[in-house]
Parts: sequence; structure tokens; C-alpha cells
Amino acid sequence: MNKTAKEELRTLFIDNGDIASMHGVERVIHPAEKYQDNPVVVGDKPWEAHEVWLGGSVRKENGRYRMWYQKQGTGPSQLEGNLPGLLNLYAESEDGINWIKPVLKQYEDNNSSLENNIYLSRLALRSNNRAPTTVKQDIDPSVLHTPHLGNGQTYTLLSYDYGRSGYSAYDGYFLAFSDDGVHWTDGPDDPVIPGHADFGWFTYDQNDRIF
Repeated sequence: MNKTAKEELRTLFIDNGDIASMHGVERVIHPAEKYQDNPVVVGDKPWEAHEVWLGGSVRKENGRYRMWYQKQGTGPSQLEGNLPGLLNLYAESEDGINWIKPVLKQYEDNNSSLENNIYLSRLALRSNNRAPTTVKQDIDPSVLHTPHLGNGQTYTLLSYDYGRSGYSAYDGYFLAFSDDGVHWTDGPDDPVIPGHADFGWFTYDQNDRIF
């Protein structure tokens, strides 16, 4: 049996659901030990506030960790009074501890600079304006690996947005697609999951091929 096949057979026994019977063994839960130098990703760039938003995804691909995360930006927000808008940011790491934030030069930050790691602004995609990052948009993005969907859809992103954000008449979860996880194309104009509920995380089951 090759290595790939062995990896596919691994099971994480978090409960007894996959165990037919147990004899002469005892379940022992070993507590995790927090890394002493946490946090490993901080707001250390001019466009990043110190506050961390909850949304984001982390994947390990070809020995490299990839993180799509969200932070509040610097500067006033057009939508939330004096609160800054949310920025969708990208980082990479070889060990999961030391992270780099590559300069993507795709969207302007609140300092009118493209020298940042912003990977998505859906308002920018819909308006051809690189800089509309001051409203609270694309909340809690989930990045899923979906190469079975074909060209241009190796990655699928679902994020929540309010109709008042300015690019749809409806609240709900919207789609975006990418081949490299960095350059994204917009999905349908309206949400694929409509309704008001701004916290949700999505994963993709590669065995059953369902979200």
C-alpha cells in the first residue's frame, strides 16, 4: 500500500462513532499545549488594525500552510460609523508559526497603496474600483478546495454580506472562485444562501462531494 492510500485510511477517533468494539484499551485525551509565543499572526502592517476578526481558513498544500484571514482595517468606515471596515488578507508559512504576508498588489488599502496582502474585495470586483475597502463586506470568508468544479474554480469562497453593503439587494452568502487562491472572480450577483445570519463557516467533504 502506498503512502497516499495509507493517508486516506487515517481516522481521527474523537469519539466512539467509528469503533465497533473496545477490549483492554482505555481512551486517554492528551491536552493540547499552547504555543508560548502566541499569537503567531498579528496586525503588524500599516493597513491592519490590531483587532482580529473571526473569519478565515487555513490549508496545508504541498508542505506549505496557506491562510486566508480577516482583520479590521485602519481608517473610518462608510457603513459602521467610526469603525474600520474588514480586510480579506492572505499569508503563507512553512511551519505554521512564522508567517509571511506577500505583497499582492491587487486592491488599495486605506492608505491608497497596493503594497499589501489584500486578496479580495467583492465591491472592487463589481465596480472596477480597487479601493472600496472601507465598508464591512465579505464577512467570515470560508475558502474551500474544489478542483472537481473545473477551470477557474479550484477554490470556492463563501462569505456573508449585507444588502446595504452596496452590491446586492439581499443579505446572504455569496460565492467567488479562484484557480490559485489569490486572484478571484465574482460569483452570481445574488446570494446562493439568502437570509440574515452573518456567522457561518463552510467545509467541503471530498468523499461525499458535498458542502
